Amino acid sequence: PPPPPTNTRHSLEPVIKYMAECFQSFVAESRQFMMQLETQRHEQARWQQELQRRWLEHEERRQHETAEREARMEKARMEHELRVLQLLTSTRHSDPCQCSRRSSTPQLPHP
Repeated sequence: PPPPPTNTRHSLEPVIKYMAECFQSFVAESRQFMMQLETQRHEQARWQQELQRRWLEHEERRQHETAEREARMEKARMEHELRVLQLLTSTRHSDPCQCSRRSSTPQLPHP
């Protein structure tokens, strides 16, 4: 093929220069955009960690409160059982019922 005319080569240089500048601008904007995305990703990861930390604190507090409530209920139950046992023990050790010793006829005391 014959070589291109020299005037065509000179007429393409401004177009190629313009396209190269556009491409460089595109690359620069793309880098800036990627940096913004990376910054947002880091920020999102920090927020996620913070939310997870708060949720874990809340969950630990809830579990602690539940354990305390269960411990109070168990203590109250044991105290109640102890009172019942004390009442049963005290009624068993008190004076026995006199009903069985009574007879149908009254007895006079011996002189």
